[in-house]
Amino acid sequence: MIEYGVIEPLFSSNKEEPIYFSSSSLMRVNTAIRLCRDLEVNIAGAALAIELLDEIKLLRKNLNNLQN
Repeated sequence: MIEYGVIEPLFSSNKEEPIYFSSSSLMRVNTAIRLCRDLEVNIAGAALAIELLDEIKLLRKNLNNLQN
């Protein structure tokens, strides 16, 4: 999921140290898993869907800010 940009590590670490992720990354992983399981899309498709969902959220936020 890192390779497809679904999640990004908080720290670049060597192989001996653990990799840490933000809580938003955890939500993105859960969304990706549900997309793969429920809709039978591959990781690349899930990554694209998550990117589009993020874009929709941003556009809605911008629209709300313009309306207020």
